[in-house]
Parts: sequence; structure tokens; C-alpha cells
Amino acid sequence: MTQQTQIDPSLLNQIRAIVGDDHATDDPSRCDLATSDVFSRNRQTPALMVVAPKSTDETSAVVRLLGEHGVPVIARGAGLSYTGSFAIDRPVVIIDMSRMNAVQANVADRYAVAGAGASWAQVADVLRPLGMAATQISPISGAFATVGGLASQGIPAGPDGILGVTVVLADGSVVQTGAPAHFHRYAGADVTGLFLGDCGAFGIKTEVVLRIAPEQPATFASFGFNDVDELLQSLMTCMGDRIVTRAFAMDRVKSADAAKVGIGEAVRTAASVIRRSETLMQSAKDAAKLLRFAATGPDEKPWSLHLTIESPTKAGADAQLERACGICQVHGQRGDDVFPRAMRAKPYSVRGFIGPVGERWAPVHGIFALSRVRAAMADLQAFVASHASQMQELGVSTSYLISSAGFYIVIEPMMYWADQLDPLHMQYLSARNRERFGSFPPNPAGRELVLTMRSGMRDIMDRHGAVHSQIGRFYRLGGQGIPENLMPRLKAALDPKHGINPGVLGLPVDDKSNAK
Repeated sequence: MTQQTQIDPSLLNQIRAIVGDDHATDDPSRCDLATSDVFSRNRQTPALMVVAPKSTDETSAVVRLLGEHGVPVIARGAGLSYTGSFAIDRPVVIIDMSRMNAVQANVADRYAVAGAGASWAQVADVLRPLGMAATQISPISGAFATVGGLASQGIPAGPDGILGVTVVLADGSVVQTGAPAHFHRYAGADVTGLFLGDCGAFGIKTEVVLRIAPEQPATFASFGFNDVDELLQSLMTCMGDRIVTRAFAMDRVKSADAAKVGIGEAVRTAASVIRRSETLMQSAKDAAKLLRFAATGPDEKPWSLHLTIESPTKAGADAQLERACGICQVHGQRGDDVFPRAMRAKPYSVRGFIGPVGERWAPVHGIFALSRVRAAMADLQAFVASHASQMQELGVSTSYLISSAGFYIVIEPMMYWADQLDPLHMQYLSARNRERFGSFPPNPAGRELVLTMRSGMRDIMDRHGAVHSQIGRFYRLGGQGIPENLMPRLKAALDPKHGINPGVLGLPVDDKSNAK
């Protein structure tokens, strides 16, 4: 069957009648951008059309109409995944969620309803004046990354701060999960969970209900380590004994990247830190530490560990900090705690999803049981070392980010290589950085090595029992411990014609259906 390459003009007009003339386009550049993420760009089959509904009702009408014409759809937030969420082998219509960005808070019942297209920064901006914050852990990319994106892609810490979702199913019908009054997630079977981490396979989320609460007092600590295995031993104990709320660790390369911010950004972050500090003297100390960090970079230890400890009282947080220091100082050396303070004060900071000097950036991650993370890290490092000569020849480098917010540890190797940036990178780069980094020539050999190494690292992670967020079209769903026949049966029940994000999660697509 010949694939459709252009949207039928009459169908385009019908869609525009639903969402407005300015909110449905078949412009080639928009359609090209809409089928790319941070790592993958679908040059072969760009979108037929990009549609931006304003409400659940408009989304429902659009999905129903396109389904009647056999045209599949994919919902898109900021497009910041890196697992091929939009790299589909057939023409689709992209549902752009950006207009659905309202955030309404109910402080009395401790919840907020956010449009799926709202960024996490927008949510924080609404809640902060109310003395509230979302309890759901959100990604560092939350300056642009959306609430709906997290609900669909998942996050290592899990979606426990999500109380319910409103979902448009493939036939246009609408489902609201959780308690009808939004204050509680569980009302019989946990239907909400079915739609979380599904990469948009089971429906299009239009609203997400978030638990909110006052922020708790926090204290911070940072430590330098000579050896990553010793760092992991300390982190395993801190997380396993529930001492630490959230932890980040990184090698020297990633630490240096964290310090490479412009002076304007450093000053803005310093201002945020000052606002969050408890006393005037503490404010001055925190700002000075941050500006020194931005100017001189991190300490010289090869690995650094950064801890945030929250508790209902400052005294409780301080007591937990003393325990964490006792654990971490067995092998590590305590240093300035500027990084975790800055992360809490200004948690969303994006440099355009590129490397320290404008290189392309491609991560791969695994979520590990505490008992298996050390062996996994050793195997990953050995794998990278075995490719050292090829990497040097093709200008490919790596760094590591390690994190945890519970009884697990995430290892996230990050690969960098000089290569032509895609339109998505240019969209999020500042004007200054577009000028600095926008002229790299193509490096197909370097990219091919990165593809090979990412797959190899994924396989190593899976052998050590890892699971993954944002499965997309890269990670293996079967490796997540889910019976092979369960997900296809759920897909068949909710979307028998494969009209919503066909092929994501590795789910089979019936090519005889109308949704081709």
C-alpha cells in the first residue's frame, strides 16, 4: 500500500474548524520538527499535520475525526525524549499539547490540575506564591518538559505524585481516572497507573492531577570521591536506610559541564538561592559559593556526590545530615554544597540538550536494584574502555550521571560527539549558543558509533536487571518483567486499529488496519 504523504485538504479544513485556522498546519518545517526528539529525527516520514487543540473536547473531536479517516496520531509535549518516540515508519498527525497549559490549584485538598502541555516550571510558578510545591519529582529539563510528557514517559522515581489523568482514547471517548473529586488516586482498581509510563500508547493525556504540599525544610551536603565504587557504596547505604531524599553523583566531566554557565545564568541562580536561604548571612554565603563554582568549576576529585535531605523540621533534616556525613566521609571528602543548593533553588536548567562545548548529546540509562548497581557500573566502564580507540578517532566522549530518590540507583552514561545539530536543538538553544554551536558539520561515523555503543550499554544494563523510563522505541518492554501477551491485549482493547502512536513500546502493529 502506498503511504499517504500529504494531508487531504478537506480533512485539514475540518480539523481547522475544530481548533481554529492558526492551530492546524501542514507546513513542512513544522511537520519535520514535530517528528524529532533530542536524538532521533524522522527525515523519511515527517508528520502529515501538526494540530494544537486547546481543550479535552477539542482533542476528543480531532482524534475521533482522524480515526474515522484511518490517520494515526501521536501526542507531543516538548519533544525532549531520546528514545525515538516520534521516529515512526508511517505518516501521522502530531497532536501538539502546548496550548493545554493551564494550572489550577486546590490548596485545601492539596492537589493541582495541570494541562498536559504545562511545563514543570509553569506548575512551580503557580504553586510557589501559594506556599506549595508538587510532590511529584520532575526532570531537570522541566523548564520545557511537560507534565503530560512525564506522565507518558515516566521517571525513575516513579509517578507516585500523580493522582489521576484525563485521557482521550482512540475512538475519541474521554476517561477520567482517580477519585472524581481529585483528592485521592485510589478508587477501586488503579486505572491511573495503566496510563502512566505508556509512552502515549493507550491514549492521549490532556490533564494530570498532581499532589501538592508545602515544601519541607532541607539541608545539603556534597562529597568528593576518588573511586566510583566507593561512592556507590556510600550512596547505597544512604538510600537503603532512607537517610537522603534525593541524590546526584557525577564524574569530573559532568561536574565541569554543570559549572559551564554564563555569568548571567549564574547570577540568576544565585538570586534564587538567596531567596531560598534561611538567613541573610546564609544568603551571602550561598551566593558566594555559587558564583565561585561558576567561575572556577568543581573540586578536583574524580567523582562528586550531592545530597538533599528533607524533613518536617530543620532539626530532623540536620540529624539525618549528620548520619549521611558519617557514611560518606568513610571514603569521601566533604566539600562545598553549592550544587544541591542550586538544584533546589533553581531545579530547571537547560542548555539546549547539548554537550559542554556544543556537541551532540545522547544518554542511555538504567534503573538498578541497590545490590546490583556496582557490578553494572564496572561492566559499563569496561565496555566504554574497550571502545576507547574508536572514540578518540571519531571525537566521541562519555560522562556519567548517577541519581536516586528511593530504593534504586540510576546510572546514566552520556555520550558527546561533534555533529550537525537538528532543528529541535536550535529551537531550545539561546540565540548566542545557536551562533556558537549551529555550524558543526555532519559526523555520520561518530553518530554510528554512538548508536552502537548506546545499544551495547542498554544490553549490559538489561543483563544486570535494569528497568527503564521512556521506553519509546529503544528499550525493550519485555525486559521490564511484563508478560509478553499482556500489553498487546491491553492495546487491542483500547486501540484495536493502532491509531495512537503505533509501534511504540515495541507493540506490534496490524499493517492491515486502516491506521497505516
